[in-house]
Amino acid sequence: MNKTYQLVPSDNDPDFREYLASFGSKFKELRTRRLGCSQDKLGYFMNLSQSEVSRIEHGQRMMNIFHLSRLKSLVPELDMNDLFGDCSAIDILFGSHGTGDGK
Repeated sequence: MNKTYQLVPSDNDPDFREYLASFGSKFKELRTRRLGCSQDKLGYFMNLSQSEVSRIEHGQRMMNIFHLSRLKSLVPELDMNDLFGDCSAIDILFGSHGTGDGK
């Protein structure tokens, strides 16, 4: 059986939307509790606008690898698993999304 993979999950996928909301919540907690900075200040260091940071925190936008790299350089001790939690990027990209097997 051939499997096809969707590289970016659909915005309408409830699992993906839930994941983005969870990621955004953890991202906001990192910004407020660990870094103690505003959305504007974090955005400046990550090369994002304040509104983009807000959309990430509200689960309305994804970060790309460049932004994750900038975040890691700002917080070298950051364990990315703290942001990704129980669901890895591989699970999001290749879990039940577009595999055709219903899993």
